[in-house]
Amino acid sequence: IAAHIAFGVERRRAEATLRENEQRLLIALEAGRMGTWAWDIVMNRVTWSPGLEALHGLTPGTFDGTFAAFKRDIHPDDWPEVERRIARTLKDGKDHHIEYRIASAGGDVKWVEGRGKLHCDATGRPLRMVGVCADVTERKRAEAGRFARARQQEVVASLGELALREWDLQKVFEHATATVAQALEVEYCKVLELLPGGEEVLLRAGVGWKPGLVGTARVSAGIDSQAGYTLASDAPVIVHDLRAEERFSGPPLLVEHGVVSGISCIIRGPHGEPWGVLGTHSMRRVEFTRDDVSFLSSVANVLGHAIQRERAESALRESDRRKDEFIAMLSHELRNPIAPLRSALELMRLKEPLGTDRELQAMMERQLAHLVRLVDDLLEASRISRGLLGLQREPVQLAQVLRNAVEASEPLVQEARHKLEIELPHDPIWVDGDAVRLAQCFANLLNNAARYTPRGGCIWLHAARAANDMVRVSVRDTGAGFSAESKQALFEMFSRGEGSVGLGIGLALARKLAQMHGGSVEAHSDGEGRGSEFTITLPITAPPLAERLEVRDVRVPVSGVRVVVADDNRDAADSLAALLSALGNEVTVAYDGVEAVEAARAFRPQVIMLDIGMPRLDGYRAAREIRKHPDAQGIKLVALTGWGQDDDRRRAREAGFDAHLVKPAELDALCRVLADVAGAARAES
Repeated sequence: IAAHIAFGVERRRAEATLRENEQRLLIALEAGRMGTWAWDIVMNRVTWSPGLEALHGLTPGTFDGTFAAFKRDIHPDDWPEVERRIARTLKDGKDHHIEYRIASAGGDVKWVEGRGKLHCDATGRPLRMVGVCADVTERKRAEAGRFARARQQEVVASLGELALREWDLQKVFEHATATVAQALEVEYCKVLELLPGGEEVLLRAGVGWKPGLVGTARVSAGIDSQAGYTLASDAPVIVHDLRAEERFSGPPLLVEHGVVSGISCIIRGPHGEPWGVLGTHSMRRVEFTRDDVSFLSSVANVLGHAIQRERAESALRESDRRKDEFIAMLSHELRNPIAPLRSALELMRLKEPLGTDRELQAMMERQLAHLVRLVDDLLEASRISRGLLGLQREPVQLAQVLRNAVEASEPLVQEARHKLEIELPHDPIWVDGDAVRLAQCFANLLNNAARYTPRGGCIWLHAARAANDMVRVSVRDTGAGFSAESKQALFEMFSRGEGSVGLGIGLALARKLAQMHGGSVEAHSDGEGRGSEFTITLPITAPPLAERLEVRDVRVPVSGVRVVVADDNRDAADSLAALLSALGNEVTVAYDGVEAVEAARAFRPQVIMLDIGMPRLDGYRAAREIRKHPDAQGIKLVALTGWGQDDDRRRAREAGFDAHLVKPAELDALCRVLADVAGAARAES
């Protein structure tokens, strides 16, 4: 009896200890937001501890113990993996481990980590699984937060790189709104630009908005809108639920798109002033974090820097445009005083001066030719800068191009008493190019050599075939040379060497022209004072089916033509009239467009040479007025102007001109015009 009593006491003590341990385990599980479970595989019944029921949002004792109830709580996207893991444990007996989401009875989504162990009978048949589940929502949120921050940092870095290399500000905005919406997992993102006056903002760029709104939709910038409130508060604004918002009303743009929550922050301009607003919105309630706000603010800062860069680049482009226009205008204006000087020199040449007068005249002609080259270089530089320099390409023989270049550079070479040696290949070499531009390209190299070589130096022009169907043309001299450090600046526009009298345009033009022909320019020197060599490489092309005969201009004085010269520059008009009269033509002068029209009717000329920029009636309008008269159809109208671009020639043709000459016109060109008229008159007679 005593032994039986002792055994009962001991058993009650053990049961009490077990209950105490179980209670401690339940407290520990509850504190750790954990719960246990057991699955009787034979009976297909599931048992949950009160802690696991609480984790699922159930009242203790209400779980019905079915597998269907367990499946009902699991997120639909996660159930296939949960089912696959369970099946794998039943098959291979390995421990069960998985993380998945559940939707609690209260609607909250939680992350659960489940672990379990399989128990089998002696034959290996599964009997039951037991395990534990833990609430790991906070850990998963922390992991997601770290991942989101890393992704947001990548987005900011990527946008910063894009803002540095992309010239198109609109593309930066569009890329930013798309990547921000993706990073924050929201439906909408927008860039709003504050319009002049500060009363409205324009939907400049965005993602998710209805078609046709981006670029057109406007929102009030008053404090009654989220954008306006953001601008007024001068700080980021978070909206958790627009439907319950009391600080401002939801603007139609947001209401019509079903927006519930969002963030907005200010985009600042170059001087810190508000430029606009960057906003992101969702159709669901989103608990945006401080990291999200910091991310959006960083993106807004990147966009602000992009705006500053774009404005600075725009100011530079505007400055360059004005500079190019000024150079073009300067070139045009310089041609006007040059024109009468050339006419006067041509007139002096006709009188055949002797002795000292002939030497003075030759000096004046050289200096005038140099001045014309400077003006031409200025105009070419302007054309290149504005992208207006075009080529009229055709197969041309390189030897003839080089002869033309030598002829153009000959006055400068002779003046400095240089020795020029030329070595060209015996067989013809053809290149696909603009003969005039190529000659200008090589002439610039020859002129450069002549300028930088001390008086009485040597210049070599050499051309030869190279590998890969290329031809190399080099100009070498015994001149000033250059250091390795200064080599890079040689081909920069307006870069001048020490002691240069040029504008620093020639080499830059040569390189650009060579590149436009698919070639390149290389420069070499052994050092300062040891001469230099410039080499142009061009692709060789096939010769034409039939070679054209080279026709050289020959000055043939023409007389007996009735001519009207119209120019508001009296010196230009009078000197040209005197030159044409000295050639034996009958000339009258007009000093504006109205006088030109009157002279056309009273004088009945065969040729009228009209300046374009005349007062009262410009050359275009004067030409149209002249063409209206029935007797004027046979008159040859010649535009004589400082403007020589393709657009100027087109406008002249449209106004009724037959020819377009650029000041200062060569006497050869003038004679050709008169010869055409004289020839036509003889044919009629």
